[in-house]
Amino acid sequence: MTQTGYLGIDVSKGYADFVLLNSAKEILGNGYKLYDNRKGHTSLFKQLRAARLEYGLQEIICGVESTGGYENNWY
Repeated sequence: MTQTGYLGIDVSKGYADFVLLNSAKEILGNGYKLYDNRKGHTSLFKQLRAARLEYGLQEIICGVESTGGYENNWY
């Protein structure tokens, strides 16, 4: 059975908030905020890679809030 994580992304001007859930809708780890810049985008990749290893996830499905174009930098 594929272990799937679901990443909720709440985008705002200049940053985004993230929370990762499992298929039972339980929060995995702590939510976090990343700034909308190269450092924040790089950190997102590191966070996702670490979550895959820590929770045994084979895939992570992301849901990004549509916020007037600010979401475009995150997907």
